[in-house]
Amino acid sequence: MKNAAIIATFEHSILSIRFLENAKIELEDVKEYYAYGNMWAHGNPYCILFEAVGHYEVSEDAVEYFSVDNPSDTQILAKAYVMGDNKEAQVKTNAHIRFDQPNIKPNVFKTHLDARNYLNSVVKLYNAK
Repeated sequence: MKNAAIIATFEHSILSIRFLENAKIELEDVKEYYAYGNMWAHGNPYCILFEAVGHYEVSEDAVEYFSVDNPSDTQILAKAYVMGDNKEAQVKTNAHIRFDQPNIKPNVFKTHLDARNYLNSVVKLYNAK
């Protein structure tokens, strides 16, 4: 990723996005990590896991894009947000879900492992079809 405060990995049909301390997420960043996911998915549906490890800021146009304007959402099976004990992430996530009303409502988890297990089950169920 061009933004050093965002780490993206793709493994087992799950795009993991980690926002590091003081990350500033702009529209270009969001488009870049979706392009990264689409590239590694090779046209197949996949899941996304978002995790913030500290303070972060997201521009309004970036929020709008990943909430309702994202053409890549047709490829997304499920989204998961990991909040842990990060109070800022909890407040921002709850406000995002309530006010932005994303097309794909994320499932919210306290731990990375819980989120990963949920997304693994979504991928497994999709692959069983």
